[in-house]
Amino acid sequence: MELRTTREGVANLRTYLRTSGIFSLNNNPWLPSLDDIGCRWEDMVDLVNNRELFFCKLYRKRSVYLTPEVYFLLKACFCRPPLTPEAGAIYSFLQSGPAEKPAAKQALFLSPKAFDRGFAFLLENLYVTAFMGRPLVSSPANSWFTLVYTTVEAWEDGLQAIPDTPDDPAQAEARLRDLLSPQLDDREVDRLLHKRPAKAGKQD
Repeated sequence: MELRTTREGVANLRTYLRTSGIFSLNNNPWLPSLDDIGCRWEDMVDLVNNRELFFCKLYRKRSVYLTPEVYFLLKACFCRPPLTPEAGAIYSFLQSGPAEKPAAKQALFLSPKAFDRGFAFLLENLYVTAFMGRPLVSSPANSWFTLVYTTVEAWEDGLQAIPDTPDDPAQAEARLRDLLSPQLDDREVDRLLHKRPAKAGKQD
């Protein structure tokens, strides 16, 4: 089934991404959403399918989308925590190929709570992302989609070109903060990087 994208919506999203590297799926107090940008689910999925967006839940555990440049800057300066047992099982399954979430859940011997906890961990810590979006067959207007997930390594392999970003963590973080400054102040970038806020010093 083909995506029913809108030329205006896709154009609005690409225009926004030229100067902004992150947005949120839903309305919220911190980031522009699809509605704010002036596009629809279909337009966003079109860019996901073209590897122009990276999906994760790194920021405030919310569904956010990043440009490839922002992803690679994050990769250089974000310290991924070790995989938990349930997250490791899901990650190993996705290493064998992309899959929708229900298919992965059905294939693994995990309780529903353990699976959801493990999957959330993977999305919140740059281990997996959306490989593509598929319109639901049961949706006559093609306005609802299911995401197919893959490992970040497989997502990287599908890129036509890798953005030129610094490997040095300090340089990457400085560039990331500058790039995201129109949307996020330093404190919110700390949240994105899962950094704890610095404690105020003791006063004499």
